[in-house]
Amino acid sequence: MGFTAQRSSAIFSGMKASGLVMEYEARKHSTPFNRKAWTTPTFWTATPSLVKLWDSMGLMPEWYKRGAAAERIIHVRNPKTKRPLPQGRLGKDEQEHGRRIQKVNQLLWINPVTFDIAAIRQAPVAVQEAFDHLGRKELDRTRTTLFRSFSGDKQHGGRFFGHRLQDFPKALRRGEYVRFGGEPIAELDFKSFNVSLLYALKGLDIPPPSFDPYTWDGCPVERQTVKRLVNTALNCNTRHSTILATRSELQKTKRYSSLSGQNYSVYDNAADDTPYAVLEECLDKALSNLPNEVQEFFFTGFGTRAMWYESEIAFKVMDKMVSDGLPIIPIHDGFVCQERHKDQLWEHMKASSAEVLNGAVITVQIAA
Repeated sequence: MGFTAQRSSAIFSGMKASGLVMEYEARKHSTPFNRKAWTTPTFWTATPSLVKLWDSMGLMPEWYKRGAAAERIIHVRNPKTKRPLPQGRLGKDEQEHGRRIQKVNQLLWINPVTFDIAAIRQAPVAVQEAFDHLGRKELDRTRTTLFRSFSGDKQHGGRFFGHRLQDFPKALRRGEYVRFGGEPIAELDFKSFNVSLLYALKGLDIPPPSFDPYTWDGCPVERQTVKRLVNTALNCNTRHSTILATRSELQKTKRYSSLSGQNYSVYDNAADDTPYAVLEECLDKALSNLPNEVQEFFFTGFGTRAMWYESEIAFKVMDKMVSDGLPIIPIHDGFVCQERHKDQLWEHMKASSAEVLNGAVITVQIAA
């Protein structure tokens, strides 16, 4: 009997009915028109209900314990085009790398993220509008698989992506709106991570919690605007390109309705039309407040290397949480966990930053 399209459809229907699904990986090949290559199945995974059943019966299959194929959850992308670069055969270290990520994914499968719709409908109008904007396209239960994305090589970039909660603004990532494995969430992050990282790399003392490199008395713009300027300066090569890139990003950001009579955005930044000269003044002022040793990192394209340090710390935090059997979602230099485990996460974050940065401990805070 031939392998007809009808028979193929019937087989896939049977797999879905039994709780199994097939995931696909879009890879870069020599020709973008190689349809067969772009739809090659790379890894079997399972629905949350099936994983829970296996786990409760002590029957978790060995193939699932081993985790996803490393090439599916470790991406190296061209830093300019953002398209995946071809990879050769992965070594043992890379395969182990993939297994570590999949251990995090397994906990995410059995601890789904859900939203308290009733609470959101009682929230400020800005929060409701944000949820309505993102909810329909982002409330996809299957978007729980993390992968790690490098830039150019495995020493640059490396942030973790793939979970739907990462796309929601901070105003929606709150314990009163979100449940993680049926429990309220807490979000912790590192205070002024990039600036603190530069201090640590130069062997300087990490600034105290009271020091804020992104604002000062009489600052003419919002703190988030200065923060974006400083972080963009790590990726760009000149002041001019830094200011243009910052203005472009700020002007794209959507602004939602007012909250408590004040202009308020549920996103990190509001739409901005600040004059070029004001942004230039703020950038120069922010950098002048930093030591000379630290200033040499700016306008050098160091940003993707900084992301690598950030992701290495995140990986160690995730390893520690998984070893405790606790689910975790990384969001760049921050993490979402179940609220009752935030103290453990706090300690793991401090310990992990010390391990990666030769004893330097970056300040941990509750995400604003």
